[in-house]
Amino acid sequence: MDIRLIDGQLIVTWERTDKATHSAILDLLKAIPGAEFDRLALCWHVPEKQADRLYASFPKASYDYDAIGAVVEAQERRIDIFARNLEAMGVRLTVRNGRIIADGGNVSPLVQKLVDERSAFLAAWLRTQNARNRAWRGAQASSMTKQAQSSVLQSENDSRGVGDDLHNAELMRKSLHNAAVNQERQEALRRSRRGKDGVK
Repeated sequence: MDIRLIDGQLIVTWERTDKATHSAILDLLKAIPGAEFDRLALCWHVPEKQADRLYASFPKASYDYDAIGAVVEAQERRIDIFARNLEAMGVRLTVRNGRIIADGGNVSPLVQKLVDERSAFLAAWLRTQNARNRAWRGAQASSMTKQAQSSVLQSENDSRGVGDDLHNAELMRKSLHNAAVNQERQEALRRSRRGKDGVK
């Protein structure tokens, strides 16, 4: 069996051998959503987004480079959707003793079974997410000036979990108060200078 990626479609061809094998191949192809037979070209077309399902059905087929790339992307996309759906249901994925565990109130044995079946892919997904989070935190930290960093650290110590909104409101109040005090001082200084000028 030969599988090539052309214009967003996986083109599936094979040499027909015995009737039983041919029939088994057709059954597997028909089970893939969007798979269609092209009567003119005498081949099957499978949508690129179903590449991982095609690979699951035919792991020993000969895939060209682009087709293998489509398989990997489809697997990553499907695992991302699965993991994000779990998160939306309140399920958190954690690693304990090398096993990925589904934690949360909505976890049933079936959910854990689905996680176990995808454990290798989910492990890679978790590594990617953790790396992205570290990179994002690093980028955020590097984009801040040293003064802003020390201000954030001070605000974290001062607020002690009260929340960013309350802390920001307090900073705004202090800023406005300090601006008003500075303005009063400047006005007082101007008045005192005018008074001295008038005395002379």
